[in-house]
Amino acid sequence: APTLAADEAGRITSAIGVVSVQRTDGSMAVLSKGSAVTVGDTLRTQAESRAEIQTQDRARVIVRPDSTFKIEGYRFTQSAPQDDSTVLRLLKGGLRSISGLLGQRRPAAYQLNTATATIGIRGTDFVVRECQDDCAQETREAAKTLTPRTPGYVARVVAVQGSLTTSSGTRAGKPLAVGAPIYAEDLLETGPKSHAALIFQDGTRVVLQADTRFAVNGYRYEPSKAETGSLSLRLLRGGLRVLTGLIGQRNPQRFQVTTSVATIGIRGTGFDVTCTGPCTEGEGAQSTADVPDGLHVYTWRGRNVTSTEPGETETVEDQALIVTSRTDLPRLLESVPASSGSIRHPVPTRSRSIWSSCSGCRAISRSRAPMCWCATARSCCAVPVSAPSN
Repeated sequence: APTLAADEAGRITSAIGVVSVQRTDGSMAVLSKGSAVTVGDTLRTQAESRAEIQTQDRARVIVRPDSTFKIEGYRFTQSAPQDDSTVLRLLKGGLRSISGLLGQRRPAAYQLNTATATIGIRGTDFVVRECQDDCAQETREAAKTLTPRTPGYVARVVAVQGSLTTSSGTRAGKPLAVGAPIYAEDLLETGPKSHAALIFQDGTRVVLQADTRFAVNGYRYEPSKAETGSLSLRLLRGGLRVLTGLIGQRNPQRFQVTTSVATIGIRGTGFDVTCTGPCTEGEGAQSTADVPDGLHVYTWRGRNVTSTEPGETETVEDQALIVTSRTDLPRLLESVPASSGSIRHPVPTRSRSIWSSCSGCRAISRSRAPMCWCATARSCCAVPVSAPSN
């Protein structure tokens, strides 16, 4: 990660779409991953754009689309907590703030201002909107087009080897064990020589590889309306193996995996994704010797469409591609690298002891590893049990 200069408040760790800044001298610039932000900067995101900022104390601010946000003040010195100060102002739109060291050691020094109120932070994770007519309109449109957000958790952990933690909410930094719930907007991390398996309520199965950072950006699912569901995942570094469930089968256009360099559109499929080097956000992993750094997509079932700014490239079964920059077209590889498809433990289509059905549940998949939906608990079975002999 780049070293922060003393006069910098932080840096952009993710920029999707058009993100601009107006400096205190009136100059304008377009921001990208790695750009510095300083006190007095006013950041703007356009429609369908968003930005994530990491400050010097490792706090994070995620700015929503069509938002305007100003850094009114920032002071952080590791050895002088009495001088800590963060003053932010939301002028339009919305943001999510996750406090860092400053908010933990001197919470009274962290505040967010809006036109109608000042929010004092107490070492927490929160979302705030500055509403004009857009909030009411957004609510009306959502009521027409979207199913209600799934209450509570969206997935559960069904296997862990090594360490799995979340860096968001009240569970930040605490290890997650088998059976732990996963919530929308959770940010998950696996340690070295670790892996974890998740199952979502619609039956989507995700295996996180070692040294992986992964987020659930959004999830909507109702068992009786799978065709209206949606699932958005983000890979910040590391690797995933994914086998889609009912959302990917019934509404594939609303299932996607995003990275800093490309978006993978799912078409009801199974695939592996590896994100190293320029693909990563924050401290990045390095690729293996046989392949260059970047985003690698290997499709082992069905098909996928990977898109960047210049266009898109489709992969079908036993094809792989690489993306090294958002400004480059995804490039098909002549052969599948030896590292692609090498993900082990567990394989979503074969690990019956992890993915199998359980007593009192109705099967919702005909795959070799049946999934189930517990009508009484309104959740997917999450406790690893042995599969039926038949």
